[in-house]
Amino acid sequence: MDKIKNEKKEEVCVTSPDGKETICVRGGGITKVEAREAAPAENEKKENIFIGTLNLFAAPYRGLKEGYEKRYTEAKKLFIVDLILLGVIGFLIGLDIYLVTSRPGDTFFGRLFGPETKTETTAGEQEITSEVTVSDVLVQIKINGQEKILVTPGENLEYIVSFKNNGEKSVYDVALKINLEGALLDFEKLVVDNGVVRDRAVVWTKDQVADFSELPAGASGELKFKIETAKIADPALALKFGSILKSWPEISYKKQSNFGTSIHWTGKTREEKFNSDLAVRAVARYYTSEGDQLGRGPLPPAVGKETKYWVFWSLENNLNDLSGVSASALLPPNVSWTENISVSLGDLTYNPARRAVTWKIGEVGRYTGEDWPTQGVAFELALVPNLEQQGKEAMLLEQAKVFGDDKFTGQFIERPLSNLTTNLVYDILAKDKSKVVAK
Repeated sequence: MDKIKNEKKEEVCVTSPDGKETICVRGGGITKVEAREAAPAENEKKENIFIGTLNLFAAPYRGLKEGYEKRYTEAKKLFIVDLILLGVIGFLIGLDIYLVTSRPGDTFFGRLFGPETKTETTAGEQEITSEVTVSDVLVQIKINGQEKILVTPGENLEYIVSFKNNGEKSVYDVALKINLEGALLDFEKLVVDNGVVRDRAVVWTKDQVADFSELPAGASGELKFKIETAKIADPALALKFGSILKSWPEISYKKQSNFGTSIHWTGKTREEKFNSDLAVRAVARYYTSEGDQLGRGPLPPAVGKETKYWVFWSLENNLNDLSGVSASALLPPNVSWTENISVSLGDLTYNPARRAVTWKIGEVGRYTGEDWPTQGVAFELALVPNLEQQGKEAMLLEQAKVFGDDKFTGQFIERPLSNLTTNLVYDILAKDKSKVVAK
């Protein structure tokens, strides 16, 4: 301690090293005690003075304090993030508990850590959770009794679906589905005796087939349904599905009754080729669609008098590329060829000896999505009705057909065309004027 001598008063004062206390002594007695805050050193910051703490101990811990404060701030931020993550995990756990109780086998953690599975709900609320490559239940599909066929547009198809439990034990809660895909399939004309039609598929469950509740080892059976095909494909469906008919089975079952994992198996796709939907639209008219008169002579036609009509042929083909395409028809005895024609595609000829009209077209492509103008031919025919036709509709064109070679299937295809009569279906102004009248 420093000694400060006051000669006038003979008083000695002592100040502590930290400057906080001063004690004065005179004549052996304490005369003054002062306590005050020490002034900071010139190069020392005030913030480093710790009240009530000796600087001797505080100085070495300044760096520690600053590092702690920095780490505390960072830890505080991380703590907030941890709280958010804990909230998310809590939500997921709650969701998983809900799924466990309400939809077994479809849980979050099962999907996250378990093997990859395929989940699908079929009729009867079957939950499918395990995909397999080999099924205990074998499924076979036949169409019109055959393993392989070529499908002609307009043909009726009968499916026979055979199933058999090829395993060593019974299986339970069986659900069988046959998927169908094709541009010509008419699902409005699908008939199934004891199944359910759903999204381009036919489904059977234990609700429709009693044996599917428990199918014993070695048990087998057959299921059937029928579907019609359209004569002409919708262009949009032709673009989407092409000229292939696809059929494939899916089956689900359980190896244990009332509980356990459902097994799901998808069978090999069976593919059939469609012959092309080649067609010729044939229309007879006396008036145009705008109301202009094309024909000549009495309407309705009269016995012994000539009435002239115009016939229009236009080509349609959506599925496959074709070659050697032609259309032909025969004229009845009391119909004559006037030689008035209009041709925008191919060649149009008439053979008087055979009374045959022939339209040679040649190569014809499938629909590719591009719109093109209607192309075809038009020709005039003259009808002179006889007495036997009085009160009846007279024939204008008969035995019409279109034919050609299908490049995709390699088949020669031939389509019959409708006969044309004086019943002008598409001619509104000629309505109710189709039957032959007397002179």
